[in-house]
Amino acid sequence: IMLTALLPIAGLMVIGLSAAGMVIQYKEEMHTAIGAALVLAILIIYIAPFATVFFNNRHQTFFDMICKTCVIKNPNP
Repeated sequence: IMLTALLPIAGLMVIGLSAAGMVIQYKEEMHTAIGAALVLAILIIYIAPFATVFFNNRHQTFFDMICKTCVIKNPNP
């Protein structure tokens, strides 16, 4: 499986487990700001690395930039 698929899933699992732990431990003190922070964190970890495609000339994801790779279109499909 590609690295670009595993990293966001692993990040999402870590956030989910930590959020579940917070809910279990602090269920009386939970505030809507915590829920909003969790949603924002999930968006940053899962969507932000792929959003870089729209902001660079080579249309690379964040993980492509880290690995210094790029997609080359085959001229003869």
